[in-house]
Amino acid sequence: SGMSHLKGLINLTSLEVCGGLLSNRGVRYIEPLIHLQFLNLSQHSRITAGAWTSLVKLSALTHLNLSQTGISSDGIHHVLALSSLRTLSLHGCSISSSGRAILQSCPQLMSVGLS
Repeated sequence: SGMSHLKGLINLTSLEVCGGLLSNRGVRYIEPLIHLQFLNLSQHSRITAGAWTSLVKLSALTHLNLSQTGISSDGIHHVLALSSLRTLSLHGCSISSSGRAILQSCPQLMSVGLS
């Protein structure tokens, strides 16, 4: 995968990989980057609910942008596990009213972008 070059960057705190063909499989290469605070994976339609398995391991995340991805309400409850997350952008994602209710129940979130 094109993401394998991230392997040695374990102290990375910010990563933007916008637009392209990144999939849930590629997101797995981000798992070891446990110091990440800012992550932008927007505009990758092949990122779906399966990516949460990797994303929940990033406990230092404060800002996450998954806008214009294949993320939907499926698995949205995983956001609850990201206790440091303050900002979540899901513009252009299919988030149902029940998914929105889950997001509203996340006390750590200061800003959620949905449209």
